[in-house]
Amino acid sequence: MFNRQPRGAPLQGTMRAAVVTRRGRLPIFLSVVQAILGYEWVISGLNKLLAARFDAHLAALLQHSTPGNPYRWYTAFLQRVVLPHHALVAPLDQWGETAIGVVLLLSAVLWLVRPRDRLTVRVAGVAALALLGAALLNVNYFLQGGAPLPWINPGNAYNPGVDIDALLPLIALALVAANVRVVRRRARQLGPITRRTPAWTGHRAPRVGRDPRRRGANSRPQISR
Repeated sequence: MFNRQPRGAPLQGTMRAAVVTRRGRLPIFLSVVQAILGYEWVISGLNKLLAARFDAHLAALLQHSTPGNPYRWYTAFLQRVVLPHHALVAPLDQWGETAIGVVLLLSAVLWLVRPRDRLTVRVAGVAALALLGAALLNVNYFLQGGAPLPWINPGNAYNPGVDIDALLPLIALALVAANVRVVRRRARQLGPITRRTPAWTGHRAPRVGRDPRRRGANSRPQISR
């Protein structure tokens, strides 16, 4: 008389939910790496914000980095575009680094604490854009420093084999790919967000599969007395 569920049904449902949750979130070790990267950007941005006369020191630093720089096309870009507008570039650098760090930290914490929320998925999309900005800034710092490309070079024996500004863009791009993949997978799991008609309008949403403008063939007109 009654439909009985198999004994393993609750266990299978729990295991399936666990698999969906694990696949629909950023792995814990990647969240920790993103948090460390975000902390580094926050500290770097705050140091620039609290530095006195940062714009003037930035102009002097860029002028000293152009002589002897092997990337001539980049030094020409600095001299023609960046240095004439260093007063505008300085606050963009200060606030840009701070904003990147805050977004990355917030996204990492949300993945660790609230991995199932829609807010976590939306912040992860913003974090992917912040990671692209971080990679762009790291490439800019690498070119500005004039460090050689990471390759075997006996003349570079007393310096790090791989410059940190050449390594961080690779980590940032890997985190971009991981966040985008998880966001797309969660979007398929959550499905489209349906809009509800507010109750104060007095209108009801039409039922699926039935046209509200048509009446059935068996409907009878009401006769008023």
